[in-house]
Amino acid sequence: MRDAAEFDDFYRAAREPLLVQTFALTGDLGAARAGVRDAFVAAWHHRAKLARHPDLDSVMAWLRPVAWRFARRRHALAVWHRDRGGDAAIREIVDALAALPHRQREAVILAQLAEVSLAEIGRELGVPVARAEIELQAGTDRLSLLLDTPAADLRRTFDLLASSCEEAVTWPRGPLVRRSGTARQRLYAVTGALVVVGAFLGSGVVVADEQAPLSALDRDHAENHRDTPDLRPPEETLPTTVALSAADVVAAYPDRRWNVARTDDNTEGSGRVFPCQRARFADPAGAATLVRTLRAAPGEAATTGGDRDRREARRAARRMTVAHVVEVSRTPRAAERAFDRLTTWFADCGDPRVQLLATRTPAAVGEESLQWVLRSYERPVSTYVAGIARSGLTTTVTLVATEGQSRPDRDAAARLLATAVDSACTVPDGGACADDEPRLTDRDPVPIGRTPALISEVDLPPVRGVPDPWVGTPPAGVVTNPAASACDNTRFTGKVAGEPVRRATSRTFVIPQADLPQEFGLSETVGALPARAAAAFVDRIRDRLASCADRELNTEVAKVAGLDRGPRSLDAWRLDIALTDTRSITFYMAVLRHGTAVAQIGFLPAGGARLENGAFVLLAERALERLPALPAP
Repeated sequence: MRDAAEFDDFYRAAREPLLVQTFALTGDLGAARAGVRDAFVAAWHHRAKLARHPDLDSVMAWLRPVAWRFARRRHALAVWHRDRGGDAAIREIVDALAALPHRQREAVILAQLAEVSLAEIGRELGVPVARAEIELQAGTDRLSLLLDTPAADLRRTFDLLASSCEEAVTWPRGPLVRRSGTARQRLYAVTGALVVVGAFLGSGVVVADEQAPLSALDRDHAENHRDTPDLRPPEETLPTTVALSAADVVAAYPDRRWNVARTDDNTEGSGRVFPCQRARFADPAGAATLVRTLRAAPGEAATTGGDRDRREARRAARRMTVAHVVEVSRTPRAAERAFDRLTTWFADCGDPRVQLLATRTPAAVGEESLQWVLRSYERPVSTYVAGIARSGLTTTVTLVATEGQSRPDRDAAARLLATAVDSACTVPDGGACADDEPRLTDRDPVPIGRTPALISEVDLPPVRGVPDPWVGTPPAGVVTNPAASACDNTRFTGKVAGEPVRRATSRTFVIPQADLPQEFGLSETVGALPARAAAAFVDRIRDRLASCADRELNTEVAKVAGLDRGPRSLDAWRLDIALTDTRSITFYMAVLRHGTAVAQIGFLPAGGARLENGAFVLLAERALERLPALPAP
């Protein structure tokens, strides 16, 4: 592929089949032609890399996803738009393909038009062969039903689609494609060494002061940030086209006008780009880094219309910022370590008063990916949706910060992460690209800390009227159980149903900087028992709480939550205890079980220092999610 004549021959032979495949994927012939052309330009740019491929089939396997990504991007603002002046039979085929789920559509196109093996389909889809076979069969069956055509006759349908592309487009000559590829290579080398200082030509994107601080992203907590000691400038540079553009962010959040605020390699300043960041680079020995941040100007709040219109307008009026970081490692293992380090940063965020709200997995975004929703209660209160993905040697971070406590658009943030992965997947060793509609799956939080079955500071909700952060004691073995109430007096020592409690560990959380009464605090104790004994452990506490008001006449007990689903259970109570005729205290307690693991949580408010309504139950649910990390006895 280094030889010009060989490249030109390959270009003439491969462009028409690749056009048909790309047209089948997008339903837009103009976008398909542009995507194929740009992919060949990129191929000449990376000719040295492609020369190492063993055969032309492997070159096509590299070229095809590049063409598909370029075509999708061309078509991003009007997905599946088709020229209604075309042939009705072709429109019917395109419409049927568009109705297939993304992965099924790709599998069918690869089998019918690219004629690749099932193993290659799995590789290009980024799934095991067995899963690729399922997607192909499901896609074939559904397409056959939509077109009212037997599956065995689908080949003729695709031949009709291919014939519609013949002579439908004109192609630039091979030398012009090579010249564009050479210019692209030089442009990458030049633009990678520059910082954006003005407007992007022809893009209409406004570039703001790159050094201006971001209201929600760059609050630098010195106690949680340190520069990496072996920091050194990267030896390579990345083109700015790898970073998210304002148009990319508009596609995910269209109700705003987005401006680029900063683009650089993060070797200057504090190095802190996003919350929870603990070092300048996730891979301090990486080959290259590119950072971009974008801002959205707040919208105008509506003064007329219905309540829903006013709520939407108020939401649009909140400030938003986006941070995008791309790091390129030197080896696959280094990229894996960078991903793991980023996972730890977000899963165990060390910023004061930041709470983890949810953890999810975006499917088919790079080789592995995660999404977190976090909230900072430092003023101004902000909600973050952080996503990370690893693909090849690249590790990508996107973080969307929104001022306020409104529920964030997690799907839009996942699409933005997928777009960011697509922006980087064509760099050398950039790895797999992403689905255009990544599916989010809820998952348990990532295990953190020395005792991952215990809750941590990042799980704790804010305390009403207290601006200081929670601090936890180190996990320790249990002598007395600080989470127990006077009604149950539960012990995690000794035996239950003839079985000893194993791995009993406790931790207490307080707010030492706040001027609160000494009794204020929250504690959790966990332990492991055989499944039958664990169920008996929970039943005993339930029975003790049910009879407490009869035994303790100064105590009123109200159950505030209950869950019992096989091996998983959660029960929470509120205890109001009268100490004197004029003084009483309130105590919240929950008992949890997940298989062989049991836990008890107790919270004692003091004065006005209380949790918001429902917050204790949500915390108990988080504790239940962490409980499976406790090994069986």
